[in-house]
Amino acid sequence: MGLAKCSGVLIGVPGKLKGISGGEKKRLAFASELLTNPPLMFLDEPTSGLDSYMAKNILGTLKAMTKRGRTVICTIHQPSSEVFELFDRLMLMTEGQVSYLGPAPEAGAFFKSCGFPIPRNYNPADHFVRTLAVEPGNEDNCRNKIKSICERYIRSPQADYIQKVITSARLSDDGIMYDEESFAHTSPYKAGWWRQLVVLLWRSGTNNIREPTVFKIRFVQIVTLAVIFGLVYWHQTIDQTGVSNINGSFYLMQMQMTVGFVFNVVMLFPPEFPVFLREHFDGIYRVDTYFLSKTIVEFPQFVFLPFLFTLIMYLFVGLYSSVEAFLVCFSVNLLVCNISVSFGYLLSTAFSNVGLALAVGPLFIGPCMMIGGYFVNTASIPVYFIWLKYLSWFTYANEIMIVNQWKRITNITCAGDDHIRSTITSNITISTASPSEVRCLSTGTDIIEMLGYSPSNVPLDFVMLLILLIGFRVIAFILLALRARKSFKLEKK
Repeated sequence: MGLAKCSGVLIGVPGKLKGISGGEKKRLAFASELLTNPPLMFLDEPTSGLDSYMAKNILGTLKAMTKRGRTVICTIHQPSSEVFELFDRLMLMTEGQVSYLGPAPEAGAFFKSCGFPIPRNYNPADHFVRTLAVEPGNEDNCRNKIKSICERYIRSPQADYIQKVITSARLSDDGIMYDEESFAHTSPYKAGWWRQLVVLLWRSGTNNIREPTVFKIRFVQIVTLAVIFGLVYWHQTIDQTGVSNINGSFYLMQMQMTVGFVFNVVMLFPPEFPVFLREHFDGIYRVDTYFLSKTIVEFPQFVFLPFLFTLIMYLFVGLYSSVEAFLVCFSVNLLVCNISVSFGYLLSTAFSNVGLALAVGPLFIGPCMMIGGYFVNTASIPVYFIWLKYLSWFTYANEIMIVNQWKRITNITCAGDDHIRSTITSNITISTASPSEVRCLSTGTDIIEMLGYSPSNVPLDFVMLLILLIGFRVIAFILLALRARKSFKLEKK
């Protein structure tokens, strides 16, 4: 195909990114279709835009495929004499009628019998086109000539043979000439499952390295917001005000891990669908290997970015100084980040329109956030919204964060000589000067109990976060598979 010299060059995007030439793109598209070694290929003018040398190379490749038992059907535009000689059978049409269908070498004899012999040293393809063309100003004579050629063909041995083949062929109910049983146990994929996965992993990884823009934007976004949030909550003290502020920092952490990744995925995943559907329908790879490779390749950055965000926030806010506490905080942010990515995949595969996916996402995220323990005490959630509590990753993440931060704290400074106290309801602090009306939260246990949480729930919270992560990801995969299947049925129609 003459593509070895540009094997390391980007394909490019017209008008945006310079890449390989138009002819190289055509050859690359053709080579991609050959990967699965299809039994039947239909090509529409595969040599258009190519020079005679490359045109002959491509047709030579097609010719070699036919010798291995493959069938190739193609339309051709002004083939050279060398290219024309490669064809086994030829079909000529004009004015909606078949003027010849039979062995290509015998076409010259047929036209000679019609009174239109091929001139010496003349390209047969050019002669046939000229003979069957309707010349302006001479339409009647040309159409009479075409009519006589078509009628002569209908009475020819080639037409009789074709008619006998059609008559004796076994047709299905919808008129299609093939035997389904011969393809019933044939896999459309020429590469094995592991081979598909390895190649897709390599391709996705290479693509990420060549186009690091998305990762750079995510990196800058995470670092910038972490620094801003950290400066706002800089080195909180363990007193009544500090308790409220620290709990607020947990809310911002989980909001960033959610919103920052859900909508990022929704914006970037759908543009890949056209390429995925085309290659999947061509039998290059399966839905599961594509989805799994995407998950594996993107996972490292969805570990690194939450770690970086957690590290900056943890140091800036001055959360409980312990490696164990930090790892728990990081684990929660890691799970929330990947749950959000899974939910982004779910939205992307559920809705074909990006705008619709972006509109539907907040309809679920908003209520989940509302009952996540930041604005409403978990013990006072209305009974008709209890079901939503179990789908809200904010609920489980907030409980783990609160317990992880405060379970080791045994002394929290109350107000000074003016006896100002604070009562903390979720993340909202209300101050008053009457000690008899409020309660000083003097230990971390008081805070945990005030918010309706319990350290004994932490293991279950982690399990539920894992279930949501896997559940959203599995649903997204099922929706992608159904979407591919639906698109395939539409293609067949």
